[in-house]
Amino acid sequence: MNRREFLKVLALSAGASAALPAVAAWDKFGFEAWPYKAPVYAGDLMVNGGIPNIGMVAVGSGACGMLRNWRGNLPELKRSVAIDTSPFVLHRTQADRSVRVGQATDKITDPKALRFQARAAQAAIREAVAGLDLIWLLSSLGGNAGTGIAPIVADVARELAIPVIAVSVTPFAFEGDRRAQVARAGLNAITRRVIASVELPNEAYVTDDDDETLDMVLGHVSSDIEQLYHATNLVLSRQGLIGVDLADIQAVTGKAQRALAIGHGAGSGADGVRMAFSVAANHRLLGNDRLPQAKGAFVAVRLKSGREAMGRVGELMQVMNGLVNDPAALLVYGLAVEPDLPSDVQVSILAAL
Repeated sequence: MNRREFLKVLALSAGASAALPAVAAWDKFGFEAWPYKAPVYAGDLMVNGGIPNIGMVAVGSGACGMLRNWRGNLPELKRSVAIDTSPFVLHRTQADRSVRVGQATDKITDPKALRFQARAAQAAIREAVAGLDLIWLLSSLGGNAGTGIAPIVADVARELAIPVIAVSVTPFAFEGDRRAQVARAGLNAITRRVIASVELPNEAYVTDDDDETLDMVLGHVSSDIEQLYHATNLVLSRQGLIGVDLADIQAVTGKAQRALAIGHGAGSGADGVRMAFSVAANHRLLGNDRLPQAKGAFVAVRLKSGREAMGRVGELMQVMNGLVNDPAALLVYGLAVEPDLPSDVQVSILAAL
């Protein structure tokens, strides 16, 4: 049963514009205004009945480091691509494809100059991503490489009609106002070029725990990206109990006025669905106080067993519909069975606030 048939059974209806909102960009950081025009994408990622070609493109040393740590642990990944200015970073990442931007021995510190170098490398970027059906664009913003290059990668993907889900990691507060401003400009430039844009602020992961280390915080960031990848790809790329296509995701993102917020949760036992949903709704990047204000949400549900699956999701949908205040909010659900899950239920929420 596909998603639309399931929603019909449950007497649900929804509609939304697929256009993304206009986002202001700051030219002083090298990101010119870009009038948004929705590119034409195939709505369904199933290609000739098979698994689509999904690529992870990591831009900048921080993102390349995450990609290196995930090696071999990203199911459905057809190709990994590393893009940076440093040949050392590219060598360490050992991605399937590597693109070096710029050939100067001196480090490029001006985002505008780096954007120019990235444009010069467009042919190499195009070759690296050609043939993919979906791109996950991962970047660390605030520095030069991720901020200057990632929007150009999104441009190339758009020219090739490859949809992009962007995940951008933004700086800690202690890194200063300048990096925060550069990161914000980069995030705005990326958001207007992709079908879905998720911001993961490093600062949101900082707690008052005196024993917390920088590696622990960055580990939480990396874990959330990995969970989002797993949950979204599972319901997008496989014929699950409730299928979801890119048009569904794009309809939800069309409700967003800024970068989307995410939450993850897990649960087991008779109350596993409610437990997983509660943890996801109260996630540090979402918060139960923000979710009621959502204009739209994509909810990916993974079950260890398909037994009583529809009843479990029906329960979750009732909770979600009761929590979101706006009766016109677009709520899209995807469901897949994954026998290797460590818990009975895992829920991921992608909310347009």
